[in-house]
This record gives sequence, C-alpha cells and structure tokens, in this order.
Amino acid sequence: MNIVSACQGDSLKIFLRLVNLLEVDYKLDKVGIYVSDSMAFEKVSDPRLIDSKTLIVTEWEIFDKARDLTPNWDKIRRYEKILGDPVFWNILISDRRVFFGKKCKMTQDYSPRFSYDKMGAILESLLDTVDGLFEKQEPDLVVSFGTSNVGDYLFYLMAKAKNIPFLQLKATKISNRVSFNDDIVELSSHIKNHYEEEKEFSLDVSNEAREYLRQVRKSGVKYEGAILGICSSS
Repeated sequence: MNIVSACQGDSLKIFLRLVNLLEVDYKLDKVGIYVSDSMAFEKVSDPRLIDSKTLIVTEWEIFDKARDLTPNWDKIRRYEKILGDPVFWNILISDRRVFFGKKCKMTQDYSPRFSYDKMGAILESLLDTVDGLFEKQEPDLVVSFGTSNVGDYLFYLMAKAKNIPFLQLKATKISNRVSFNDDIVELSSHIKNHYEEEKEFSLDVSNEAREYLRQVRKSGVKYEGAILGICSSS
C-alpha cells in the first residue's frame, strides 16, 4: 500500500502517527509527503522522514523554482483539461498567502502579493512537482488535513482525476470530534448517502445526539479549538 499526504503545520505529526497506525495492519511501501511549513518540518524527527521509501516535496522549494519561471500557459491549460474543476482559479484563491498580501496572516492585507503571471508560475511549478510525486509514489490513498493552501487543493483534484481514494481530516464542529471526509466542499459521501437513503441511526447514536443537543441548549457552543482533550472520531 502506498500513501501520500499534503501536510500543513503540525498536521505533519498527525500524518506520521497515522502512518504508524496503518503499519500495524497494512504493509506500507511508498510514502509521499507535501510539506508547506518549513519551521514545523524542522521540528519533526521521525525515521520515516529519512526512509528511502519516503519522497518529500516542500512548498518553499516549489515557490523558489517559480521565481525564475515564465509560466507556460499552454501546459497549464493541458493540465487544466484533466484536473480543473473546471479551472484552476480555485487552487490559487484557496491560499491567502498566494492571493492576498504578504502580511495577510497577521493583518488584513488585500493588496496582491503576486502578479497574475507570477501566480501562473507558482501554479506550473506546483503542478509539475505534485504530478511527479504522484507518478513516483503511485498512491493507493491520498490524505489531507485542510483546504487552506495550494497543495491541499491540488492533492484533492489529482486524486479525483486519477480515481484514487481521498480522505481529509476535518473538525466536525461537534464537541472535539473529527471526521475523515472524501470531499473538500460537500458532505462526505457516507454521511450524504445515509440521509438520502433515509437510514435509521442506532439507538446509541441517537441518544448521543440528543445528549449533545441538550448540552448545547443548556450551555451554548464553544469553538472546537478551545476545547482541551484528544479528538474523538466521528
């Protein structure tokens, strides 16, 4: 089994823990990792990161390559016909560090950091690198942890185009629970199908839902990032 992941910040640690858990029941061969945070990456020490079967691509190297690149719009359009939804604009605007100003993570900065051509160069560098990662590692599963940067979005589109199972870990906004979704925008298919087929929930699930509603009506809802404790699956 081969697995690749787009990791932002501390999600790299989560992915490596996931890899260790999967290795209990599955034989993992090749692992591919797209890393977007250099400071988080430097803090992580794990045998998997120096394993010859692991291929790591870094976002900062992709951006560095784009500095001297004149975008090949014909190549981008060829990629777009295969991967676009229907165009690549969503990839660029999903990442505020690309679409907004240089200081957008610290303050409201809507002045564009990059020109249209420079965004095209970033996109081309990203497409070539991620496509190469998928070709070399031949993933059977693609994992993501959010949709806030260009890598996350492209991983989803590439998995979808290549018919590779895709799972994204998301906060459910219910207590401190998380879930794996197979869509970055819509409801995950297993939840959507459950409602559309009008399946009944088990008594345990129904009672747990009623208890959650009772607690919310009594004390309100807290942002899940403020709740201490280990996340539960949902």
